[in-house]
Amino acid sequence: MLHFLFAKTKVDEEGKELRRFLVPVRYLSHTLFIKLLKESEEVYKFQQEHIRIPCKIKYFLHVNEVIDRDNSCRHGRNMFDVKKNT
Repeated sequence: MLHFLFAKTKVDEEGKELRRFLVPVRYLSHTLFIKLLKESEEVYKFQQEHIRIPCKIKYFLHVNEVIDRDNSCRHGRNMFDVKKNT
């Protein structure tokens, strides 16, 4: 089983620079992340190179913290903020 596969995600906070995150693929099946993906589909129609999430970065980070807590007992890898770690 792959635990280290990540999906490139960009968070689009209106009027601000896009921020890139590497998100573990297992997040994509979490209920909260699915809601973000549905918003993305409505806004962007999946016509972009990467997954692009239309929300405030603070909210996106909160969603990821919740997913981290839900998954922490099963897995060791969490979201990776590309901008902060480059």
